[in-house]
Amino acid sequence: MSVVDIDLRAAPDDIVYATAVEQARVVVTEDEDDFERILKQAFAAGDAVVPVVVVRKTRLSRGGAMPNSLARALHRWSVDNPEPYLGAHYLTDME
Repeated sequence: MSVVDIDLRAAPDDIVYATAVEQARVVVTEDEDDFERILKQAFAAGDAVVPVVVVRKTRLSRGGAMPNSLARALHRWSVDNPEPYLGAHYLTDME
């Protein structure tokens, strides 16, 4: 599911994160700074927290192969982390 699927394409990151918390979903993002800030605030306030997977596109295959490369990397991550800890994760195993 993506932000496009749930009409949050242009929504602020705080809203995307709040929706993920409400729906108990994992966030996948390139926006490390904003989501680190959001997580830090949530932990400090004792609010609910979900896993956030940070992706760096520079480590993915270029061009038309990027979506497939990202999908494979996320699949490997989900298999390796069937019950991920709450907070930031960094997707490093990419082609």
